[in-house]
Amino acid sequence: KGLKNAHRVTSSFIGQLPSFTVFGDKKNHSFFSPGAGLTALFKNDVYISIGYNGDLGKKQKSHEGFFKIGYKF
Repeated sequence: KGLKNAHRVTSSFIGQLPSFTVFGDKKNHSFFSPGAGLTALFKNDVYISIGYNGDLGKKQKSHEGFFKIGYKF
């Protein structure tokens, strides 16, 4: 394998030197990315949110859940 067959992207940050190169494989990766969330807003402007995000592929799986409590001002 090695880097000679890798996909190559060269980039830099605006106004910064030097540039940098990122290498990755050339294979296509298909993912299914489900997500859902629910937010409840109460009379005192407090809200509660819960949610889920996922990335599901043939060789990779990622799951994320969250719970938030906040105040709307």
